[in-house]
Amino acid sequence: MFPRGSVASQASPPLRATPRQRQQEPAYPLQNWANSPENWMVDDIALYVSEIPGYERIAEKFRHHEIHGGALFLIKEHRLIRTMDMKVGPAFEMCATIGTLREVLS
Repeated sequence: MFPRGSVASQASPPLRATPRQRQQEPAYPLQNWANSPENWMVDDIALYVSEIPGYERIAEKFRHHEIHGGALFLIKEHRLIRTMDMKVGPAFEMCATIGTLREVLS
């Protein structure tokens, strides 16, 4: 399922969350991921995005633009709209997902 040698192919313990963290958990779980998204490679980011329903095509754009874990948290809505040709609604949703991911991991 996950690319051999990727961070996602390595086993990891389930995340333990407090009630507050559960409210902030990203809609797309991280239990299959071995380390922090900040350390994900381009293919890992593309795989994560492709698992979000309706974002399969967008995942290839993340791969094309070489978005890795460090770059993921720097993305702003206007870049998704201009550079990746996303519509405004999906761009805001993607940034909200990224923001929630950041909060859960901090």
